Amino acid sequence: MIVCLCHDVSHHDIARAVDEGCASFDELQDELRVATACGACHDCAHRVYHEAVCGPKQAAQRTGQPAPVARHEQRPRPPMRQLIRMPVSGAWNGAESRAGTPALDAA
Repeated sequence: MIVCLCHDVSHHDIARAVDEGCASFDELQDELRVATACGACHDCAHRVYHEAVCGPKQAAQRTGQPAPVARHEQRPRPPMRQLIRMPVSGAWNGAESRAGTPALDAA
């Protein structure tokens, strides 16, 4: 999961930094630059950091809530547009070969 879009930081990057000895969230921010730009991922990054340090159960008990989702992941997907297939009649009457649009040029 991408945690920080601004700096392209994933939860794997955070876990790797903790495994390599990152001792605090501030140190994590210094090393990965996570949650230092727009701030939308701060809560999610903080939660993922605590899960990497002490596990998901202890992190949930410490904060009292499940892992938040970064705001940029909560946007709903726009609806897909329906495409309509139309048969090709072939009756163009040569309009495609003429310059301009006759209906608009006459007006």
